[in-house]
Amino acid sequence: MGIGPGSASGIARIRRREIISEHTFETTRLIRAPIEEVFRAWTDESMLAKWFGPQDSDWSCRIEADASVGGKYRFELIGPEDRFVVVGEYTEIVQNERLVFSWKWETAQEGEKPTNVEVAFASHQNGTEVKLTHSGFTLTEAAAQHEDGWGKVFNRLETFFENN
Repeated sequence: MGIGPGSASGIARIRRREIISEHTFETTRLIRAPIEEVFRAWTDESMLAKWFGPQDSDWSCRIEADASVGGKYRFELIGPEDRFVVVGEYTEIVQNERLVFSWKWETAQEGEKPTNVEVAFASHQNGTEVKLTHSGFTLTEAAAQHEDGWGKVFNRLETFFENN
């Protein structure tokens, strides 16, 4: 999307989505909160549970996360008729700068490799710029579905900070 007018106050909002290749995509958002708080929202179990998941308010999320290098996580997304579980391992953590973790649906077929998620944090005059790169997809359709899903997750993150 690019940079353009945001709220009624006229503060610019960063919202970019880009397909890097058929197996990788990148999305960038400006979150109106200090970098320390935004990073903590991604690494603190109790904060993650308050915002992570689909944008639909009928969904809830149970989070188990050991946000340390080599630590495991499990996100259980629970909807009115569906339940999805994603698991992975944190592979790199640089406080307030970068978070890297593997991503695999619990229902993945045997032998299916996890994908990789990198979240980069940068201070911005209006908050924190968060850039997410999700790579390693074997199917273009899967990358497109995840890009849509991450867009909804970012919407919830924005709302979380607007309301807190």
